[in-house]
Amino acid sequence: MQWRTSTHTSDGANCVEVGEHRGTFYLRDSTDRAGPTLIITYNDWINLLSAIRSRV
Repeated sequence: MQWRTSTHTSDGANCVEVGEHRGTFYLRDSTDRAGPTLIITYNDWINLLSAIRSRV
């Protein structure tokens, strides 16, 4: 799986990385890649992005 970070991330900044596999999304802390991973469905991913965008 290929992990991605936001294009708004600056060097050395704490960020969330996102991976996708077969419609399931995986989120992890870029500073602790071996740590826990949050796993969410496609619908939850869309709802999360919508909630974030509505607050920006």
